[in-house]
Order: sequence, then structure tokens, then C-alpha cells
Amino acid sequence: MLKPKYENLEELLKEVTATRTLDTSIEFIVHVQDLIGHSTADELHELSRQYKETFYRVYDEAEGIEATLRFFKFHSRWTEDLQTRLAEAEADRDKFEFMYDTMKETTEKLTTDLDELHTRHKESLKDLVNKQKEVDELKQELTTLKAKLYDLMTA
Repeated sequence: MLKPKYENLEELLKEVTATRTLDTSIEFIVHVQDLIGHSTADELHELSRQYKETFYRVYDEAEGIEATLRFFKFHSRWTEDLQTRLAEAEADRDKFEFMYDTMKETTEKLTTDLDELHTRHKESLKDLVNKQKEVDELKQELTTLKAKLYDLMTA
């Protein structure tokens, strides 16, 4: 008995969904291949979402496992979800790389500024020590001059 010829792939998918059977004769598979070949990419995409397992069963029988897997890879929600997650992860990576670069530049500038301040602080401490020595020397000289003045006043 010859199976009916379907006008489009959706009619075939409805029949296979209802009966759970699929004619696997060469003539019928060639007809299914023609239906797939005459369907647009958008139609196939929509049918794969609407009929899910049935669509992939028919597609596998007509086109083979490799073509079915390629189709699934490019048209499944799972793949779209992965692509969306990948795009989000890449956007996060770019954001964090920018933040890292900004923080790195800021850290380098702060490190340079800190090194400069540390150098200036060391110089200030040296100046302070030298000034303290001058003050001590001047105090010593003042004490010596006071002693001479006292000696002159008492002599």
C-alpha cells in the first residue's frame, strides 16, 4: 500500500505525532527529503520547536544523524541558551578586563606616587636630622658664648 504524499512537512509531522509510525521505505524517505528541501530555514526552525522529538526523528531518518546533529546544534533552544550565556560571559569578561586594566593603571600610579612620597619623606627626615644637628651645634655655641660672657662679667 502506498502512503499518501504530503503537501508539506508539517502535515507529515502531524501524522507521525498522531500515529507514532514513520514509513522508512526509500520512496517515502525521498519524498520526506523533498519536503525538507522545499521548506525554508525559518519553517524548519519553527517545526523543530513545535514538534521537537518527532521532528528530529523524521529529520534523522531523512537526512542522517550528522545532518540532524548539525541542525540541532544551530536551531535548538539549548544551543541558543549556550550562545546567550557565552555572549554574557564574554561581555562580563570584557567588563572585568576593563576594570582590571583601570585598577592596574590606578595601582601603578598610586605605587609611583607612594614611592615618590617615600623618597620625599626620607629626604625630609635627613633634613630634619641635619637641622637638629645645627640646632644642637648652635645650642652648644650659645652655651660656650654664655660661659665666656659670664667669665668676662665676673673677671
